[in-house]
Amino acid sequence: MENTEPNIHFGPLDLPSHSVGLVTVLAPVRGHTALLPAGYPLRRAAFSRMKSHLIVQAHGHPPVVVPHFFTNAAPTTLLTGDGIEMSRHMVMLMSSLSSRVEKALSALAVPAGDA
Repeated sequence: MENTEPNIHFGPLDLPSHSVGLVTVLAPVRGHTALLPAGYPLRRAAFSRMKSHLIVQAHGHPPVVVPHFFTNAAPTTLLTGDGIEMSRHMVMLMSSLSSRVEKALSALAVPAGDA
């Protein structure tokens, strides 16, 4: 099946730090994949639930809403525009962790050169 939809392009996310809280990004969903902006620090993000929607938040970046993530026909993967991918199972695990376990897992996810 050929994809005839245009590619999704996000606007620039280089926002002044005082305005980051004023913007929320709605993640478009293609099939079973929710698309987040390139450069979004998915591995260091916090995940929470608002009704059936997933809220992804990372310090210094606008929150991203993944619509209907917690329903039966939900996306199974989060993918940033630059190729960082996280499975639904990992998101579910990260959204219900204690802060100490979350900090330990986040430290393990950072490549050696990025610390």
